[in-house]
Amino acid sequence: MFLDAYCDGSRLDRDGAPALLTLAGHATDESVWERFGREWQAVLHETGLRSFHMKDAMANRGEFSDPAWSDTRLRKLLTDLTKVIQSAGLAGYSCTVNLADYERAKREHPRIRPAEAICVNGCMGALRLPDGLQDPWQVRIRFDANERFMKHTEQVWRKARSHRRARGWPRQTVSIEKITGSPPPIQAADLRAWGAGHHHCPENTVFLDLLLFLVVQPSIHNYYNYGRIVREYGGIYPEGL
Repeated sequence: MFLDAYCDGSRLDRDGAPALLTLAGHATDESVWERFGREWQAVLHETGLRSFHMKDAMANRGEFSDPAWSDTRLRKLLTDLTKVIQSAGLAGYSCTVNLADYERAKREHPRIRPAEAICVNGCMGALRLPDGLQDPWQVRIRFDANERFMKHTEQVWRKARSHRRARGWPRQTVSIEKITGSPPPIQAADLRAWGAGHHHCPENTVFLDLLLFLVVQPSIHNYYNYGRIVREYGGIYPEGL
């Protein structure tokens, strides 16, 4: 059987604070995705939206440029969308790299992997079966057509697959695919990537409860600061990474 993983990346640049690079997603089987898509679109339809993009929502642009989109109305939308994620029982996973810490580690260890590759390993390595699904299973990883993380994911995957003893997500993954149109599973990954990145902003108090939900609700989140980057990537790389 196939486990379809939809992923999206996010970069958070902050004035006077380190930038954060995040990759996030959800994985489940096709039948669950079909039901999820209908429920997600129903929530959007109630608010007159065709699709959801977190950057547009936070910047009051695109479909969110209407002044009627108050913080209260946006909070309700985000709450309803996270409830759809929860009711579908999606297994969430994400990884955030502190880019200032990464640059410091890179100066000390010039051969260290790219920050994007660390995100890929930290995110995809958390792939797990949703409740009720059993092995054997094969993974199809899907990205939005313009997502730059797709290239890095393919590179990590192909390098790991070149080892005869490849294990974990590289062994289980059978394809990495580009899709168009930003369907609901990609929009949900976009929301989780935003939540995972903003979770590490101590100055961020907007929708804090939703941020905590997106990181905790059943999910695995990895955060790479200087110490963890050097510990896991500063020396000899684990095979296949």
